[in-house]
Order: sequence, then structure tokens, then C-alpha cells
Amino acid sequence: MFSQILKHMLSLRYNGGTMNKMTIIVSIFVALVIGAGAIVFFATEETEAPARQDTVNETTQAPEITELTTEAVNNYVVYEEGAIEAAEGQVVLFFHAVWCPQCLQLERDIRQNGVPEGYTIIEVDFDRYQDLRQRYEVVAQTTLVRLDENGDKIDSFLPSELTIDAVKRDYLDT
Repeated sequence: MFSQILKHMLSLRYNGGTMNKMTIIVSIFVALVIGAGAIVFFATEETEAPARQDTVNETTQAPEITELTTEAVNNYVVYEEGAIEAAEGQVVLFFHAVWCPQCLQLERDIRQNGVPEGYTIIEVDFDRYQDLRQRYEVVAQTTLVRLDENGDKIDSFLPSELTIDAVKRDYLDT
């Protein structure tokens, strides 16, 4: 196709004479740009990536939990209105985000190994419950906040080891 355009341009005559060299050069340049654009367009169309599927990086995906003890399920609850008042024993809020690999790791360990006797851990959605974040002065996901019997903050803790055993050892009075 390009060679046909070039031959045609070279054979053109202008007012009984040949086209001047500048017109030919400009015409060739325009033809090259159009041809390069067409090549890029068609090459991109053929190699275009398939539609993105929502995948989660392995490090942030919550692992499948196959064995849950009754104690872990009963003493590890997801926050909803009235959960703090209904909780039994010492209440610990766990500010959790589904996109946070550390949160998912600690959650998995809590569910697999259980909540210490005498405690209830309430998982609070870090992104959704900003009012609770403000009330308990939480600035980072994975923060644990221990509450007194009135629901007031006793203290807070950001665990460096993401296991319930480390939390018990370093933070809880067990």
C-alpha cells in the first residue's frame, strides 16, 4: 500500500511539470506518519490485554480457615451496634481492614487459636467506623483497644508480632 502511494506521488505532474522536491518529501513524511499510526493501532488491538479480573495478591488474601473452635467464634465477633455492651468479659476492639495483610494474619491466628478465656475481641472495620476510630484515638489498622466495663478506653496496643499468643504475652493480663 505504501509503495503504491509513493509511486503515485512520484508520477504526479503539477502544471505540466514535475512536483517539486519539497512537496514530495512532505508527502512521503505524511504517508509514513499515517502508516506508522495504522500499524500501532492494529498491533495494539490484537495484543490488548484481556479484561482485568479482580484478583487479590496472595499476601493480602485471607486464607481459608477450616477449623474454628466454638470459643473462637463466640468470643471473636464482628462489630455491630450494641456489640460492646453485649460482650462478655474484658472487651478488646481490633481495628481491622480487609486490605491489610497484618490484620488478616492476626485475624487468622485468632480464629485458629481462639480468644483467651475471659476476653471478647470485637473486630471493627477500620474504614467504615471512623467515629469509633476517633473516639478511641486509633490512627492505624491492626490497633487493639482494651475497654473498661463502661466502654471507655483503658489503653491501646499495636502488636509487633501478629499472633494471639504474642498479644496475650505482651498486652493482655492472662
